[in-house]
This record gives sequence, structure tokens and C-alpha cells, in this order.
Amino acid sequence: MARKGISPLIAVVLLVVFTVGISVVISSWLSSYAKQTTEQAGQGTQQAIECAKAVVDITDATNNGVFVANVGATDITVTRLYLYDDNNNICSQDVNQNLQIGEEVYINYNFTGCPAGFNSAALTKVRAVTNCPGVTDEYTY
Repeated sequence: MARKGISPLIAVVLLVVFTVGISVVISSWLSSYAKQTTEQAGQGTQQAIECAKAVVDITDATNNGVFVANVGATDITVTRLYLYDDNNNICSQDVNQNLQIGEEVYINYNFTGCPAGFNSAALTKVRAVTNCPGVTDEYTY
């Protein structure tokens, strides 16, 4: 009895078609992945360049608020204030204050949500944090 099967020529053609198909899928994925990674790296680089020009300065503070100035060469956003009392208790508050180049603003403190035992009448230090990592300033009373 004769054996029946795929001829070697058809088997080679099927293997080549399968290999080419897999190569196209992998190539398409790699192209898309490389494009996405390059775009993300470009955005991160652009943010790092802008943040390298950012400088924030706390010019004065009271028991009710703080004066924050943008003395850098790019716009920034003050995102958080940390308040310290004389017992080194910390109260933080979210802030979303945009500062244009050269602009100074007064930000009122919001003591709601401070931990028990925080003495808002005995502030010793305030720290302003911006949207640029590492760009902060402190003011000691």
C-alpha cells in the first residue's frame, strides 16, 4: 500500500509562508514598539530640559500663607506644601498653583486634614514642591 502525504515541495512552500507570516507580525510589533518608546523618551527628555530651567523661591511666609515666586526660565506648578510645627509634626496640603516666569503668588494654608497634635500657631518651616522633580524651596520662620 502506498503512503499518502504532502509532497516535499508543498511542505517547503508552507514552511516559507508560515515563516514569512510570523516575520511580518514580529516586524510590525517591533516597529510599533520602537515608535512608542522613542516618543516616550522624547517627551521625558523635553520635560527634563524644561525642568532644568525651573527655580522656585519662597520669598516670605506668615502663619496664614506663603509667598512663592517663579524665578526660573520656565513656567512651573506648585503641587504641594509641607508645613512643620515646633514639634516637627508635618501637615501637607495639595496645591495646584501655576506660576508663569517671574510671577509671585500668595498661597493660603489649609489646616484641615492636619494630623492630631499639629500646632498651626507654632509653624517653624514650610516647603513648597513643584511639578518638576527636585525643584523645591524651604522657608524657616
